[in-house]
Amino acid sequence: MESDEENIVRKENKTGLREIKKETKGLLQEVKEENSGLLRKIKSEKLEEKSFIKYMIVSFVAVVEDFTRIEVDGLILQTQNSRAMIRRAQKCTS
Repeated sequence: MESDEENIVRKENKTGLREIKKETKGLLQEVKEENSGLLRKIKSEKLEEKSFIKYMIVSFVAVVEDFTRIEVDGLILQTQNSRAMIRRAQKCTS
């Protein structure tokens, strides 16, 4: 049979393990929450970046369209190259 001292040590070990598990579980939860917050922040920043890039492309297209249009006797003419460039830029934004 086990001695009383061995039983006490075993109970203390079990109690210690439970406390360690609880603490580890709590720390793990904190890390998960922090990671989740960081991921949301990164996704938000990427969306903002994409929106800015799209805005810049649309602005560029508007400038190119204005720059490449030539009005002759009330008709607006546009070169073939500029139309192709505008189409490529518009595809990037869609």
